[in-house]
Amino acid sequence: MSTLAPTGSPPDTSPRRTGAADPSPTPGTTPPSPLTPLVTGALVVLAVVAPWAPGLVLPLSLAVVVLWLLLVLDTRRQPLPPLLAVAAGIPLAQVISLPTAVDPARSLVLTGASMLGWGTAAALVHLGPPERRVVLSAVLVSLVAVSAQSLTGLGELSSSSGGAVVSGRLQGPFAQPNELGAYTMLGLPLLLAAASTARRTGWRAVLLVAAVPVLCALALSLSRGSWVGAVAGLLVLVLLLPPARGPVAGGVGAVVLVLAGLMLLGADGPGGVLIERISSLSDPSASPDDHRPLIWAMAASAAAASPIIGVGPGGLEQIGSGPDSPLVAEPPLHAHNLPLTVLAETGALGLVVLLALLAVLLRLVLLGASGRGPGWEQAGARWVAAGATAALCGAGVQGVIDFPWRNPIITATTWLLAGAVAALPLSRVRDAASGTLPVVTRSRSTSVERTDMKILPNRADRATEAPAETGRTSGTPADAEPRPDQPRAERTGSDQSVASAERTGSLEGAERRQSHLPEEERSRPRGVSGDDPDAGVPDADSADSAGGARAPRRRRAWLLPAILAVLGAVAVTVGVAQLPTQQQADAVVGLRSEGVSQEQVPTSSDELRLIAQQYAVALAADTQVEAAVAELGLGEDAGATAEVDPDSTTVRISATADDAGQASRLADRLVDLAADRAEDDPQVAVVQLSEPSPDHTTTTPSRPLYLAAGYAVVLVCAVGLWLLRRSAR
Repeated sequence: MSTLAPTGSPPDTSPRRTGAADPSPTPGTTPPSPLTPLVTGALVVLAVVAPWAPGLVLPLSLAVVVLWLLLVLDTRRQPLPPLLAVAAGIPLAQVISLPTAVDPARSLVLTGASMLGWGTAAALVHLGPPERRVVLSAVLVSLVAVSAQSLTGLGELSSSSGGAVVSGRLQGPFAQPNELGAYTMLGLPLLLAAASTARRTGWRAVLLVAAVPVLCALALSLSRGSWVGAVAGLLVLVLLLPPARGPVAGGVGAVVLVLAGLMLLGADGPGGVLIERISSLSDPSASPDDHRPLIWAMAASAAAASPIIGVGPGGLEQIGSGPDSPLVAEPPLHAHNLPLTVLAETGALGLVVLLALLAVLLRLVLLGASGRGPGWEQAGARWVAAGATAALCGAGVQGVIDFPWRNPIITATTWLLAGAVAALPLSRVRDAASGTLPVVTRSRSTSVERTDMKILPNRADRATEAPAETGRTSGTPADAEPRPDQPRAERTGSDQSVASAERTGSLEGAERRQSHLPEEERSRPRGVSGDDPDAGVPDADSADSAGGARAPRRRRAWLLPAILAVLGAVAVTVGVAQLPTQQQADAVVGLRSEGVSQEQVPTSSDELRLIAQQYAVALAADTQVEAAVAELGLGEDAGATAEVDPDSTTVRISATADDAGQASRLADRLVDLAADRAEDDPQVAVVQLSEPSPDHTTTTPSRPLYLAAGYAVVLVCAVGLWLLRRSAR
């Protein structure tokens, strides 16, 4: 809430035009920005669509950021609480590491994704508590839907190496089971917090029932890192939110009873695999294919090579696929450890940012546990505060074991939770206003004439003084100011009529307000000040009563946005038409488990999916593609990418060149390289499923897709500008 100028300062009696716009907002008179619903809707779409269409995460985040920037321009304010300010160091550290990045293209993409993620968090901070609750409710809806859909894809579970290697794990729409576990781990504390603070018994029952598929998906993902993170998050939740102790204790008791029953009965199938997986927590490196020690050593050497700013985001993938790497057959995507990955990719600068984030989050936890945390006093805000904070704490603990933030779904969800936690220091200010401004309620408002005192925004320490200060009427002595404890009957009827006129703008109240003015003031035309040098000249928006001059026509709010939309559409069309095009040839190879002897451990389906991802990274590495292009004598514009289908463990190789023949030859060469790599790998064999052909190439980039994206951006900007101009009329 805001506060007025100091009590001892004299009222501002300088002349002004009453029809002019007042730059300082007045409580109860400034409407919310028309862009607020658009930003809220865009964040809801991002939360709901992200798990089902990971490729749309970046475009949707870009739309959110564009709308947020327009909202900032409209309101001319952007809260920057400590957590959000420190989190800005993540993309900043990545930008600083770009000059030394070993894979500049990959680093640039990941840096842009971090910038957009920070923008979505800032947009959530800008919104009020009701809008934040809507966005996080959309996250919960998506969480329950993803968990329920994932349970329908449960296969036959089998384990080996004492539960360290498991096939048939649940993974849902994600590329691997650990990502499903991380997603459910992030949402479970938020869901239980919402259930614990629900005011209606029916809603509480619905939310508790919805937590069952989420808990089952977390358990059957068999992600040990997610399990540990979920336990840590629930511990923080019961510390911050006492009403959650009952549901959490009930859930833990049910899980313990089920596990005890499975152990006593010696159950086979999924129950037995679950027990073995839990027992493997004591020795997580029991898998014969666990290369984490080598990965950690590689990350440490990369950090030593560039200790200050690192090797750039995604640089470990490039280093692992190098010819001198011991992991060239299966290059890692990350260091399987959050601090080590940050240190290797962004150096000591990124590690300092990570430690600062941990310090701010720990301070919020301590404030919440002591009952002094801002924004924790209302049930509607408690579940957001406690649930989001607990989820981030669980993610931090999981980061010691794994690094799931290469997945855009988990990254977007984490940024949304970070925005909800970052907004906590502002929750007390915003709750009273349902958005941005302080509101004087009807039952407690005192007689108020619109004052000329300026309002000082974003001063939470003065928030409690605003209702008392707004009671002073312009030109009223200080000792005549109504007191909060003064009975309503003792207040003058004239003052109450003035207050009613200010609230409702009725004609009767306006006449009574005019009765307090001298005769010359009442006879002066509207919008003219007594000391105004242009006295007698009405405002631009009113007609001249003496001469009967016609009021100027209002500007059309849609005209300028329409012109800019047409010009933008033309620019997008011309730009896309001038894009250089290439021919793309595709080849598909499948990875199969190689026949092994009885002494060897068979390759599980989960390991096969991971190996397929690693093959795709290795085949699309810049060094690999450049060597193939040079060997075939192709142009410098030739390139290639590789994508994995985790369900079928196939790799699609897409080669691009200036003509169809060159693209087909490059795709063929990469298929041969994949087969050569498989000959040195006893675990898998490569089978070519689809051959590239010059007669079956496609033109890239897809011009219709670029046109649709460009038109969408132009439309969003035009609509935002139209709303701004319409609200300013």
